[in-house]
Amino acid sequence: MQLLITRPEPDAHRLATTLAALGHTPLVLPLLDIVFDETASTPKNYAALAFTSANGVRALSALLPPDDSLLSALVFAIGAQTAQAAQEAGWENIITCSPDNSANNNSVAEMAEMIIA
Repeated sequence: MQLLITRPEPDAHRLATTLAALGHTPLVLPLLDIVFDETASTPKNYAALAFTSANGVRALSALLPPDDSLLSALVFAIGAQTAQAAQEAGWENIITCSPDNSANNNSVAEMAEMIIA
């Protein structure tokens, strides 16, 4: 089956590789470009971080030196891909939720309760 992939890179390429391995013919045509603000100031002294996408993880981790103390913060990640990106970037204390609670993770509502508690 031919499939059009409109996700931004690098996610589009990873998805295309997976689909091709399953016998599909992917066409990668990203409809938007994720651009990180390399001039953003690096946050300091947070006990917890909440990421809603792998792109957010990649953007923040690009600003941090490898041994930054922020990497010890608790991470709330929405979705498995976001959690995986956080782990790959060096965070270890990660709580994951699924938008629909389908993966037996915390729901978004439960995560919100943990964040504001």
